Amino acid sequence: MSKEKPKLDKKLLAAVILLVLSALLALSGSFTAKTLLYQGVQTEEVWITGLDGAKLRAVIYKPSNAQGKLPAVIVVHGLGASSDTMNAISTELARNGILVLSLNYRGHDGSEGGVNYIGDPIAAPNISNDLYASLTYLQSRADVDKQHIGVIGYSMGSRAALRLGILAPNINPVVMIGPYYAWEISTVNTTRPNNLLIIVGENDIITPPSFAELLFNYATSSSGKPSEVFGSPSAGTGRKLVIVPGADHYTIVFTKKAIEETVEWVLLCFGKGKATYYLDPSVLGSLSGSASFLSIIAVLCVAYLVTRYYRSKGKIVQVESKSSIRRTFAIVLIIVLSILYILASFYTFPLIVDWGWRVYQFARFSGAQYTIFYFLFLALALLPIIIVLVAIKREILGDAVQKLKKNWIPGLVTVLIAWLTVYIMYNISLTGVVANYAMTPTRFAFMFYLFALCLLPIFVDEFYLRELIQDKIPVKKWWLQLGITIILEYMLRVLPFAWWVGLVAQPLVAEGILKQYVAAGLISLENLDTVKSFLGMNAYGLYYAFMSVEMLHAFVASYLYKEYRNIGITSIFRALTVAFTMAAVMALL
Repeated sequence: MSKEKPKLDKKLLAAVILLVLSALLALSGSFTAKTLLYQGVQTEEVWITGLDGAKLRAVIYKPSNAQGKLPAVIVVHGLGASSDTMNAISTELARNGILVLSLNYRGHDGSEGGVNYIGDPIAAPNISNDLYASLTYLQSRADVDKQHIGVIGYSMGSRAALRLGILAPNINPVVMIGPYYAWEISTVNTTRPNNLLIIVGENDIITPPSFAELLFNYATSSSGKPSEVFGSPSAGTGRKLVIVPGADHYTIVFTKKAIEETVEWVLLCFGKGKATYYLDPSVLGSLSGSASFLSIIAVLCVAYLVTRYYRSKGKIVQVESKSSIRRTFAIVLIIVLSILYILASFYTFPLIVDWGWRVYQFARFSGAQYTIFYFLFLALALLPIIIVLVAIKREILGDAVQKLKKNWIPGLVTVLIAWLTVYIMYNISLTGVVANYAMTPTRFAFMFYLFALCLLPIFVDEFYLRELIQDKIPVKKWWLQLGITIILEYMLRVLPFAWWVGLVAQPLVAEGILKQYVAAGLISLENLDTVKSFLGMNAYGLYYAFMSVEMLHAFVASYLYKEYRNIGITSIFRALTVAFTMAAVMALL
């Protein structure tokens, strides 16, 4: 008798194919983006010594066929970004005959030191001084036309760029993208700085168009009109305000309008010819979204393959829940718990903003404290709900304890391989294009510090999401239960911040809510203005960040719980990925 041919394992084959395809698509997308970015451009990594001795990493961009002395521009990114964030602007300028020095501020990317100001650049000027050191470096280069040096700053970088334009009167032009205004309006007028271009996104709620318009009015004595050149660029008094349709604070540097306006203004002020364009920056803007999507696919495939291996070896113990409730009651319970979760997240947010500014340094990364406080205050709000439900139905706690005793070894191995997949996918997709996720040893060390800070609050969050919601979804088909969990978890995470983003557009309503916190003694009266000022920035920042990382968590953590039934495992995965995404890109303090 002839031997039967082994059956083709379609699930295994599909997982392998999807994993390979996601990696290949990530590689090809990154390769295509880099090819477009660097066409006709040569780059050089340089190190600049700051005024305090800190070594600052910078990248030089210039035309591949460059000869002689070139006009130059210093390009500086925003808080938590890097020179890669500014690639679209830097490379397009280089293709148009400009030498670009794109600086990585202290505490960012590979630069030494730490950011120690977000406010008045006169009171704490260290990153502005980094620009001055960059200017000194440029003036020492033989390939730079010292009479034609300008500066472009984005977000936080716009403030430092303006300060450089004031301190060094020969800087011309000054371009501010997504600018702040509080200090700036006291600094600008119709003659200083030289040739000021202000660019802001129509949908920017961090630095809204109204702020940019106010700044433009101060720079033109209220005589300028948006989109029209005020003054004389040839005399150094040119001013222009551009509001980019559809752009927000994070997407503006990837819009065609912002890049073309920047390049044309620089060439105009340098007395050069008409600009030519090669790059469609929307390719870069879409890369971040595709990177998140491909990462989810790759991580799920890896998690499935590792889990499948351990199941084949009999290393995974299937733990069934002993706590059961009727279908109708389960649906009502899930709805109630979901509403309570959203309300807890919504009403703790002003406390996050308040404490985030009062206790700024402890997280070691600028901005990381908001994420830490988010999980901490959310956990404190969820704990009473958990305690009440456990008191009513003790089996919930018993089930959780029993599950926590199982599947640690295979679960931890799966989590570590899954996290490594996230690290690899983010780097092959984004590093060198729009961000830098290649971590230094210092950043790895701080990643584990952030992991330790996040783990316990996330564990409480996981208890609520898995033991009280995912376990209680009354459907028998595993894929349907998983799908409902993913949708619910993502909505619970994102909706409260979306509401706060909407409320920022209604300042009287937002102020009315905040005054209730003051009346309750939760926010001090002296801190009220600070909370109001930064409410929109932090709501949008967390909303924007969670749009990607929480999608990953919704899929992968829900799947890991289905397989291992251990909230310790899912908590570790979430804490690791949260810590990684903060430590990789945020500014060291």
